[in-house]
Amino acid sequence: MTARPEELTQTTPSPAAPVAGAPVATGVSVRSAGLDRTVLALAVGAALVAPWILHTPYWLNLLVLICIYATVNQSWNLIMGFAGIWSFGQLALFGVGAYTSALLTYHYGVSPFLGTAAGAVAAVLASMVLGLPSLRLRGAYVVLLTLAFHELLRNLITNDTTKWSGGGFGLFGFGQYGLAGLPQTDRMMVFYYAALVLLVLTNLIIWRILKSPLGLAFRALRDAEPYAVARGIPEYRFKLLVFAISAFFTGLAGAFYANFLDAVGPSIFDFGLMMNLLAMIVIGGWGTFWGPIVGTILLLYLNEALRDIDEWRVLIFGLLMILFVILLPQGLIRPLESVADRLGDRIGRRGERAPSGGTTG
Repeated sequence: MTARPEELTQTTPSPAAPVAGAPVATGVSVRSAGLDRTVLALAVGAALVAPWILHTPYWLNLLVLICIYATVNQSWNLIMGFAGIWSFGQLALFGVGAYTSALLTYHYGVSPFLGTAAGAVAAVLASMVLGLPSLRLRGAYVVLLTLAFHELLRNLITNDTTKWSGGGFGLFGFGQYGLAGLPQTDRMMVFYYAALVLLVLTNLIIWRILKSPLGLAFRALRDAEPYAVARGIPEYRFKLLVFAISAFFTGLAGAFYANFLDAVGPSIFDFGLMMNLLAMIVIGGWGTFWGPIVGTILLLYLNEALRDIDEWRVLIFGLLMILFVILLPQGLIRPLESVADRLGDRIGRRGERAPSGGTTG
């Protein structure tokens, strides 16, 4: 008999009284709900105002890419940071979403909106093909299998002699959701707010999942898989589910990316792009909710700032990853959360010590 995820919350001992030898799954964050709402409100407010301050095509293009890559990184963080599955096939699923949308629109005249939805569905189906054999492996073998899947797709497209997929040249002139006739700045503004909606919806859904019994089950399988399975958590079913959820948002972002650029090619599978995305998660903090978003903003800005020394960018990114793995293995967000927790506790204690109002007769 299998236990429902919510039953794990009732039967798993708390960290204050653990069963000997049985690790306890950790929560998403120990910050107060009030602080979370404050951070969320500030982040959304800044995101809404940003395009009016950075009102040039160059900066708007960067803001759109931040939203797209942050969506991909949050989805990757769900499967690798919270579920503990070392999948390196995320960029392949991103490419599946992009190519599905492009092929349907370019060859068959399908609406870009329907093509985008089809890209998300195709990524989910591809994740099932990838997930079924991956879940019977562990550690480095999962990494190798998912990387092999990535390379297989890249080579199939690059060496496509029929040119149906565009081969090494790719496809272009198929998307932009009918916005091509707008002035460039106006078109970029529309794309930015659409990308922001995609990012916000992705994060809200993932946040709700992490706060639900399903999220607890994901973390239990990550932190104490034998114990979670012994408690009745269906390992393969839940791991396939997290593959599918992560792939859906990644494929959706890939399809949007292809329509935004109005082009797609084998460069979408570049190993350098995969390493950049991974660096964003590592530096921000994997297994944290805000880490992938913060890491994406910092690394994309740094990437643009170092554009004049292009040959050194990869080296600098590699050194940053090494430094963070050694000095801040949990990324930037964990120390900031600890500071916020201590600050919240101190404010709370001061409030408790403060004398209550009113006078006595």
